[in-house]
Amino acid sequence: TERGAKGKVRSWGFFFLGFGFILHSLHLFLRGWSAKMFPLIGMFECLSFLSWAIVLLCLILETKKKTDFLRIFILPVSLILMCCGLFCTKDLIMPNPALQSIWLGIHACLAFLSYAVFTVAFISGLIYLFQEKQIKSHHPVKLSKYIPPLEILDTLNYHAISTGFFLLTLGIISGAIWARTAWGSYWQWDPKETWSLITWLVYAVILHLRLRATFRGRKIALLSILGFGLVLFTFFWVNYFLEG
Repeated sequence: TERGAKGKVRSWGFFFLGFGFILHSLHLFLRGWSAKMFPLIGMFECLSFLSWAIVLLCLILETKKKTDFLRIFILPVSLILMCCGLFCTKDLIMPNPALQSIWLGIHACLAFLSYAVFTVAFISGLIYLFQEKQIKSHHPVKLSKYIPPLEILDTLNYHAISTGFFLLTLGIISGAIWARTAWGSYWQWDPKETWSLITWLVYAVILHLRLRATFRGRKIALLSILGFGLVLFTFFWVNYFLEG
């Protein structure tokens, strides 16, 4: 039957996605083993780990039938990140001895996991706007029938923002502890610290507005897209163009 065929395709897709994830995990482990520390220093490693985290979220969402459609939209983002990483130096970069601490791995993991979850919020926001437009259209595209109702997309967006905000909060706290062990100060208003705080404040405002009945659906979808733009700015622009 058609349903059985779709089930087989979904199962095989999940299998190959999981197999690729295992290989990617092995690559991260071996790279970390070679460096004798968590491999999150160079841009290649950061993009690789972020791509890995996004696939991890995709596998988790695959267990929920109402959100497995996200794989179509999430995986291209992971692929783009890996392709961008190919243009970065792949040499192992060792940090300043003062920065070599267990807090480096803890802080970096939490920060990039929050970025991955914010990516899901961003994508769910885009899909919400797309589906809303299709509902209002007299000639919706075929893809729209595979997308769940707007209420589910709105709930997914909210949960993603909440989880990402929680992880980012822990990331900032662990980063402050890391700074204290390295430099003797919890906060120095470094550009990365400053823009991370601004990003945290923006998402805090988004969550606060989400509690109001008038700020749901389309408005929160737009704000999640805006917040993700700030995440990209903090990750790419601040790293490359602002000294710190």
